Amino acid sequence: MSGLFGTMNSGIRGLMASQLALSVTSQNISNANTEGYSRKRLNLSADYRQDPAFGQMGFGVTVTNITRVRDFFLDQQINRQTQEYNYFNEMNDTMTRLENIYGEPSDSSLATTLDQFWSAWSDLANNPQSTAARDVLVANAQVLTDTMHNLSKEMRNLRESKNNDIETTVTQINEYLKEIFSLNKEISSVELSGKAIANDSRDQRDLAI
Repeated sequence: MSGLFGTMNSGIRGLMASQLALSVTSQNISNANTEGYSRKRLNLSADYRQDPAFGQMGFGVTVTNITRVRDFFLDQQINRQTQEYNYFNEMNDTMTRLENIYGEPSDSSLATTLDQFWSAWSDLANNPQSTAARDVLVANAQVLTDTMHNLSKEMRNLRESKNNDIETTVTQINEYLKEIFSLNKEISSVELSGKAIANDSRDQRDLAI
C-alpha cells in the first residue's frame, strides 16, 4: 500500500507541477506585448525521500522556483547604450538649435553682417568725405547691433528652455527614484526567505531604471 500511495503522490506532484507550468506559460502569452515584462520560466528538479533500506528514493518532481528569462549582460549593454544615445541625442538637439540661431551660412547670419560692417568701414576709410559711405556704415552698424541683440535674446531663450527641460527631467527622475525605492523594499520583503523571487517587481524596477 505504501508503494501505491507513494506512486500516487509522485503522480499528484507531477500534475501540480505541470499545472503550474501551464499557468506560467499562460502568463507569458498574456503579457507578450506588455512593456517591461520578462518571460518567466518554471524550474523543476527531481525530488527524493530517504529510504532506510535503499537510501534516496525517487519522490517525483518538485518546483525549485520561477525565474525571469533575462540576459543580464545584455541588459547592462542596453542601459549603457541608451544612456549614450540620449546624451548624444540631447547634444545634437542643442547644437541644431544653436545652428538655427546663428543661421550660418546665410545672408542674414552674424558672419555676413560682420563682413558688411567691416566692408563699410573700409569704404569709409578709402573715401572719408563721402556722405553715402558714412550712411552705409551707420546702417550696417545698426543692422549689426540688431543682429547681436537678437542673437542674445535667442541664446537666453535657449538657456531658459534647457533649464526648464532640466527641471522637468529632475522631477521625473525623483519620481522614478521613489518608485525604485518602493520596489526595492517590496523585493526585499518577498525575497527575505531566500526562496521566493519577486519577478514582477523586478520587471517593474528594471523598467523604471
